[in-house]
Amino acid sequence: MKKAFTLLELIIVVIIMGILISIAIPTFRVSIEKARSAEGISILGDIRLAQTRYFASYDTYTWEPTRLDITISSSRFYNYSPLPCDTQPGMSCAFASAERIPNAEDWQYTLYITKNGDIYCDDLDGPYCAKLGIQELPFRF
Repeated sequence: MKKAFTLLELIIVVIIMGILISIAIPTFRVSIEKARSAEGISILGDIRLAQTRYFASYDTYTWEPTRLDITISSSRFYNYSPLPCDTQPGMSCAFASAERIPNAEDWQYTLYITKNGDIYCDDLDGPYCAKLGIQELPFRF
């Protein structure tokens, strides 16, 4: 008697693999986006420190990235911009934003960093901030 897989056994294996892959791919995409958001958070921290140094010198914050003492390199994932806190009172004002460049997966959100270093996410009622594990923006501009 030959030892081989029957057609039914092969079909069952393919179905099980399909189910496992359909579960794994969305989780993998979220993990990739979390890694990309780490880049945005890191550069926002650099902009925050540069805004603090700028304020120490000029007693104001700036909208102009060229006035800061850092170079904000271009990114495949985000458009960065400093934000002046002069118009917003308290520690909750945003120093900088990183807007996610739209991609094939349609991840669209904006990250913000405040004076005290808190990171917030704004996805305009989408599911992205929750998937990334970043708290929603508590204030609007």
